[in-house]
Amino acid sequence: MINPFIYDGLNYPAGRLIDYDPASSFFDGIPDAGAVSTVYDRSGNANNGTAGDALYPPEISLSTLANGRRTFFFRNDAIGANTAAQYFWTLPDLSALSSGEAFAVLKYAYNPNSSNELGGGLWDFGTDGAPNAVPYKDGNVYDDFGSTARKGVSSGSNAGFNAQWLVYSAKSKTNDWQGYRNGVQLGSSASNTVAFSSAPKLGHSNPSGIYYFSGWLARFIFFSPALSDAESVAFANQLKARYGI
Repeated sequence: MINPFIYDGLNYPAGRLIDYDPASSFFDGIPDAGAVSTVYDRSGNANNGTAGDALYPPEISLSTLANGRRTFFFRNDAIGANTAAQYFWTLPDLSALSSGEAFAVLKYAYNPNSSNELGGGLWDFGTDGAPNAVPYKDGNVYDDFGSTARKGVSSGSNAGFNAQWLVYSAKSKTNDWQGYRNGVQLGSSASNTVAFSSAPKLGHSNPSGIYYFSGWLARFIFFSPALSDAESVAFANQLKARYGI
């Protein structure tokens, strides 16, 4: 395994607001394996996340690595609808932001299909209130990231989200919403009203429950303001190189 004390070598654009990195969490006293009730922000802004259910926090994984680096494991069940145990983090209030963009390096524990439709509940950062799915069984991505209205964009094929490491990112600016997979734009909307959640969730995508992320997270980074389109692609490519995608 890569030494977690080595600087990750990424060239960060301006505006890094939140950074959750399991490979560097030794610095914060998190054990080599086990529960992560508090996920510490590496950006220097102290935007830590806390377990949404104190009994069921996400965990550190040493068995599923991303290019030799340890990961966070969200132990939600195979269809992402585990009502007995809900593994996710609640993040600080982001409602004052006027734009933002997030990158997640992730691997699903399943291949998206009609039997596993709910496990794509990656996050909830907007205010639409409808469940998000990255992706849904119909091959589309539904995401209200930083918006008053959930966006639906085609993923081309759910095969691109099969149980493999990938970078998913989304950005929200006034009249500009975009979703990307591995630095390639999946879709966009020129009709967008920015609204970030006052209680954003990572690993949980529906305010009323049942939609949860089932899989591993190697990195989560949030920028505000949102990056330029060129910066979005360049940073996604950096993450792909860092995590062997």
